[in-house]
Amino acid sequence: MASPDWTVQAADTIETVVVTIRDKTAVPLETITRAIVYGILIVVMASTALVLSTIALVRVLSYFLEV
Repeated sequence: MASPDWTVQAADTIETVVVTIRDKTAVPLETITRAIVYGILIVVMASTALVLSTIALVRVLSYFLEV
């Protein structure tokens, strides 16, 4: 005769399998996606800072060279 708690054991087994699969697939993908998004954000901010710094440098040099 089957144990009366077979439904609880089956649910626990299914939950363990789902959590294990999620930990091996979704968590690494989330980490990689986060790194890609932050990398793109850093590149955009750095290029913007570079362009603005270059503009400021050219304006300062042109001001001092004209006088």
